Amino acid sequence: MTKTFIIIVTYNGMRWLEKCLASIPAQYPVIIVDNASTDDTVQFITDHYPQHRLFAQSQNLGFGKANNLGLTHALQEGAESCFLLNQDAYLRTDTIEKLQICYENHPEFSLLSPIHFDGTDRKLDRLFSYYLQYDHNPDFYSDAINQELKQVYEIAFVNAAGWFLPKKTLQTIGGFDPVFFHYGEDENYCHRLKYHGLKIGVVPSAAMIHDRAKRKMEDIKRYSIKDVDKRMLKIKHYVANPNVPNNEVILRKKIKEFKRKSVKNILKGNFDAYTYYRSLTKNLSNELDQIVQHVELNKTTGPHYL
Repeated sequence: MTKTFIIIVTYNGMRWLEKCLASIPAQYPVIIVDNASTDDTVQFITDHYPQHRLFAQSQNLGFGKANNLGLTHALQEGAESCFLLNQDAYLRTDTIEKLQICYENHPEFSLLSPIHFDGTDRKLDRLFSYYLQYDHNPDFYSDAINQELKQVYEIAFVNAAGWFLPKKTLQTIGGFDPVFFHYGEDENYCHRLKYHGLKIGVVPSAAMIHDRAKRKMEDIKRYSIKDVDKRMLKIKHYVANPNVPNNEVILRKKIKEFKRKSVKNILKGNFDAYTYYRSLTKNLSNELDQIVQHVELNKTTGPHYL
């Protein structure tokens, strides 16, 4: 079997961490990057898993940058593949072994994922089930009902709670784009795979548990700072996609649009809306050059961001 490193990014993860780490078979080296947790996460790892390589950060790097740190170290240590595991996810004993076997049989796939069950370990994770629906792969559910499952099914996207990444993929695509702090980085990575004609697959014989069903969605107040962040993420998700043409033109049009709306709302006395659109204008203007540069970089091959 190839040498696979498991990489986990932690942040205040004590709710899941004991079960997550206990689920990892002993033969796999583990790298943990902690994003400045304020609970007992770092102490728990230090006390109970001293054999794992821990990079404890003094500030929150975000999901993408923290994973990139782990991926870089794994490659330096001779990893032939890496498995990104969420802190709220648990492996089955043979999960990674089955992914390795699938990749050996189907090296045309550049990213492989196991099936994601929810916290009950009985049902598919709700969001994960969407990735396999008919419009994304017309065969999976029919094959499952007919008990004729193939070894791997190609899909357009799967979230990064459990990703098997061969070394070749990391050398070709690189790591996560640091334009994204948290959320959106996995979709952007899949966009980049698509741009370079690389395949994403789900392996139905391999499974893991993603224990996130009880997590409550935050109610974001309109025109708040978090509403600005949400809108920024939506814009970046679209314009940082290398498959979308004229990214810079789209960005500049958005900046002009938000400028007009900020002026319009200050004249009307709508100060919350004015502040909202002014913040979007400023943030997009500040990030425009980086986004455009990264889009062009992501159209090339290489171990970017690692």
